[in-house]
Amino acid sequence: MVRMKVAQATTFRLAKASARTSFFAALLALSGAPLAFAQSSSLPPFESHAPPGLQGMADKMESEITAILQEARDWTGLPVDPRPFRLEWVSGRKELEGALGYKAPSWFAAVAELKKRRLVIATEVAGSQEQLRITLRHELMHLAMMDLGATAFRGTPSWFHEGCAEVFAGDIYLKGSSDSIFWMAAAETLPTLSEYRAGFPQSPVLASTGYALGHAFVERYLRLYGQPALREVLALLRAGEELDSALVQTTGLSIVTEEKALQEELRGLAGLGGDLYSRLFLGLAVFIFVAFPIVRATRRRRRADLESQWAESGKQGSPYSVSRRMGWPIRKFPPNERPGEDKNEPQL
Repeated sequence: MVRMKVAQATTFRLAKASARTSFFAALLALSGAPLAFAQSSSLPPFESHAPPGLQGMADKMESEITAILQEARDWTGLPVDPRPFRLEWVSGRKELEGALGYKAPSWFAAVAELKKRRLVIATEVAGSQEQLRITLRHELMHLAMMDLGATAFRGTPSWFHEGCAEVFAGDIYLKGSSDSIFWMAAAETLPTLSEYRAGFPQSPVLASTGYALGHAFVERYLRLYGQPALREVLALLRAGEELDSALVQTTGLSIVTEEKALQEELRGLAGLGGDLYSRLFLGLAVFIFVAFPIVRATRRRRRADLESQWAESGKQGSPYSVSRRMGWPIRKFPPNERPGEDKNEPQL
């Protein structure tokens, strides 16, 4: 009897606490505040593994990884795969290849593996702390795209996978490694998206073009149709549709039609002008950076030569000296002579 009362009281307190939590959650939802605890509960757990030298950084990045993954899941709008995943931190390329078990292309900084549900990131290859965060966002988007399911994930073109990851990361991978896709489109030498359907070449030059094309396609699609349209495309992919069919059902336009429109946009004056402006600005900045010390050294050498020449002239009794500020010759006047006077002319 006593046990029953205790159980009833405990149940009542739990129910009361649950009701109180639900009440505050409703208030937060009405006020538009984010429900962080509800979001974190929908994410799959992950295990972070790092060598002793990287363990401190890995521990500090855990909360940021959770936030990025939640953002990626909101970006795709796909149902979350509850299975855990593994995140492995390694230092250099040798360690990356050791973790993968095969020789990776020279431009690999991280790899997302569908079958093993793991991410392997090489911190030294990724570069700076900011670039490491960009790489992490890129790879976590690949992980979020795994929510498509294994069949749909493998059936989706590689260029579309990479385009989504790049747009989400906010950076084009391997940018600057090849000719601009704007000028390639103008010269009609731009590869088609179908060349990057099954994967990317080993060459960083050829791979960079595929990355730039994938980014351009997804960025344009979002700019024209918005995030809800892309989420609908992803939902159709998860339901078993091909990418081309999903695009037609969403916007009425196929991959080929969208690609032709993208090429026209790339070779247009706006695209070429924007790319030319960025290249001119970069070229001007590099020119100033390189030319300034050369010009400064030349001026210093010229000034030193002038000072040497006029110093030598001064030893020989020259009426001129050198201005210390400008390096120009100036005339010296005797104490009893004023500027503008000539001793050979009669004084009035």
